[in-house]
Amino acid sequence: MLTSSSLTPVVPQFTFWQPGYQFNPLQHKVMVYIITGLQHRTRYIGCTKDIHNRLREHNGEIAGGAKRTKKFSKKGMLWTPIYLITGFRDRRSALRFETKLQHSKVKKGTLDNRQWGQLAITKTIASGDGGLSWPTITIYCY
Repeated sequence: MLTSSSLTPVVPQFTFWQPGYQFNPLQHKVMVYIITGLQHRTRYIGCTKDIHNRLREHNGEIAGGAKRTKKFSKKGMLWTPIYLITGFRDRRSALRFETKLQHSKVKKGTLDNRQWGQLAITKTIASGDGGLSWPTITIYCY
């Protein structure tokens, strides 16, 4: 179960975060997330309104989820979040961010999923949103 106390914000120079803020997924219209399957060093990037429900889908607890994560959950692998990115204007903006993040061309190499995520997020934010920068976004790291 996710709790607000299990989140640690990642604060790159272009991310705004206010100390003492308690993460509440219900306050956010939509968020982009990066989850990882620890046993296979694999990751999945998605977009959702309800991260708690979405994780249950990825882990096979309830119907739904992505085909790519189901094959691992059937083998007993649990997906856990490593980054939540919030503060998008609308779902369309979040989906554009998700797509750019998925195609960020950051090479995995010897990086673990957390290091890869930080580099990919940084590169995605720096690339902007079709000539416009994204609104103020907040990045939370588990």
